[in-house]
Amino acid sequence: MDQLLCMKLLDIPGSQWSGGFLIENVDSFQLSTRDSQGRARFLRVEISLYFSTYCVVISSADNFPPPFRVDNFSEVPITFYQTGVSDHLLRAVVKPHQSVPYALDGPVLP
Repeated sequence: MDQLLCMKLLDIPGSQWSGGFLIENVDSFQLSTRDSQGRARFLRVEISLYFSTYCVVISSADNFPPPFRVDNFSEVPITFYQTGVSDHLLRAVVKPHQSVPYALDGPVLP
């Protein structure tokens, strides 16, 4: 089984562990972390290879656009979540005629 790295924001009360991600590949992506109320905060993850060492840099994603935006043009609220995620706190609701930013909760999930 692959070993995954997870993140938790210690300065956020009720912060939950993020979904895990691999550090074996050079990559750059945004990761969603949630608090106990299900509110998402996005982190920027950059993985680079320096000689034979993988370097993982975690930073705020506040200055980056979210990787996804869910628009609800309907008259009813919609609930969505990533396939393979069972925690009810990882479900998001989009009210009618509104949009919400979204990043994957579990980057290695399908």
